[in-house]
Amino acid sequence: HKMSKKSKSFVWMHFTKKDDKTVECKLCGRKLAYHSSTTNMAHHLKAVSEIYMCQRACHVLGYA
Repeated sequence: HKMSKKSKSFVWMHFTKKDDKTVECKLCGRKLAYHSSTTNMAHHLKAVSEIYMCQRACHVLGYA
């Protein structure tokens, strides 16, 4: 898909546009609604990265 100027947000590195209304997270595979704003995508990435960092810390510390 051709990216417009709005598509330049950093979040697009972590999402694939499936159609005009859906994107898929490359990190976890979750599909999200897309309505021309990347705000929800950024919130999702923050949540996913916090979960990943917590799981990684637990693994390193021997909790998992």
